[in-house]
Amino acid sequence: MHYLNESNILLFLIQLALILFLARITGEIFRRFKQPVLTAELLIGVILGPTLFGRFYPEIFALIFPNDAAQQNMLETIS
Repeated sequence: MHYLNESNILLFLIQLALILFLARITGEIFRRFKQPVLTAELLIGVILGPTLFGRFYPEIFALIFPNDAAQQNMLETIS
């Protein structure tokens, strides 16, 4: 059983805010070009995931999205 502490919750809120902020901004840019907003949200998911962000900036990726079961479970629950 994984117990959450304040740092887990703070990191989760940072992760959630980053994902929602970038998805919203990119969605608005796509909307101006009359493109589907869902495409922008999917694009942000690919960019922030291990495919791009994790490959080119692994240290920052590990800092924001650590390989911790508790952190991953919180994000999986939301998604």
